[in-house]
Amino acid sequence: MVNGNAQEARRRRSWTRFGPSVTFVWVLGVIGATALIAILVATWACGLATCQDKTFRLEVAKASLQILVVTVIGGLATFVTGAFKNAFDAANADQQARRLIYNRLVQAYREVKFLRRRLRTQLNQAPQAAAPKRLMAQLESIQLEFEQLKWEAPTLEAIFESETKKIAEGLQKIEQYLRKILREWENNPARPLAELTSVEAFAGPSAGSFKPGVVSPYISVRNAVRVALRMGAPHGQGD
Repeated sequence: MVNGNAQEARRRRSWTRFGPSVTFVWVLGVIGATALIAILVATWACGLATCQDKTFRLEVAKASLQILVVTVIGGLATFVTGAFKNAFDAANADQQARRLIYNRLVQAYREVKFLRRRLRTQLNQAPQAAAPKRLMAQLESIQLEFEQLKWEAPTLEAIFESETKKIAEGLQKIEQYLRKILREWENNPARPLAELTSVEAFAGPSAGSFKPGVVSPYISVRNAVRVALRMGAPHGQGD
């Protein structure tokens, strides 16, 4: 969904930067054809000054020039209005994509914090008990969400611009940190969670490795997305 919005926004931006849409090309073609006809009619009408129907021909010439002016102005107005609409729609699509990424990021962070608190109560449970296994499965789901965000970030450079690298790097740190915890748990299925160094450091009562592994990179990513949201918001209204 996010990639679709970004692609649509890029398509609309390409119209405004590098050329009009097909509709605009037709409008310009009609303007050109009308202008040519009007000029030819005006030339024909004014070319025979000695004709008996001189007055009629001059009126035709004036009417043709009026049609030319109205058509050109109307066509240009249509062109400019369409260009601005494309730019506005592209900006809205970009902002919606940024907002969706931001909401997913915040939700994933809230879930990992909540899971960390619940996992702390299960550190001394039997390794194959239902609760620890369920919580580790949830942790894997959260890790996969951060991994998905990590892979999406570089493809969304058009909407995050200068903040893209910072966002991708922060997401990678979080995803790799969580993957390390899961790998240790998967490699030691018979040991209690409290005996697993990375799990205990993640879920223990102290900040342990959780702050450098999740909190700090999350704050960096969140702030970068907020910068992009503020830059893309109308009238300076951001998150």
